Amino acid sequence: MQCSKAGLNGPSPSLGGVAHLSYRSGVTTSLTPRANVDIDGFAMLNLSAGISTDKWTASLYANNATNTRGVLSANSLEQNDIRAVNNRLSRPLTIGLRVNYKIG
Repeated sequence: MQCSKAGLNGPSPSLGGVAHLSYRSGVTTSLTPRANVDIDGFAMLNLSAGISTDKWTASLYANNATNTRGVLSANSLEQNDIRAVNNRLSRPLTIGLRVNYKIG
């Protein structure tokens, strides 16, 4: 099969996919007991699927496919501070398309 209908010549395209699961265990954020913040563990799933030929590749991806709101770091602020705890969260679900083309 050739891709001449799409204006592409050459061998048949190949399909592929990847699933990547990572886990971060829970941690305590400080060595100072008064400032400790316990952070729960969480898992994140990244997915991608694509098609490629000798000259080009195209793939769809979903990073953090389950839209997990994992806490990456946290600071316990003083008791009288209205912010209470300052958290940094994992990146939300991100969906996109990657396209690469080899010149030459």
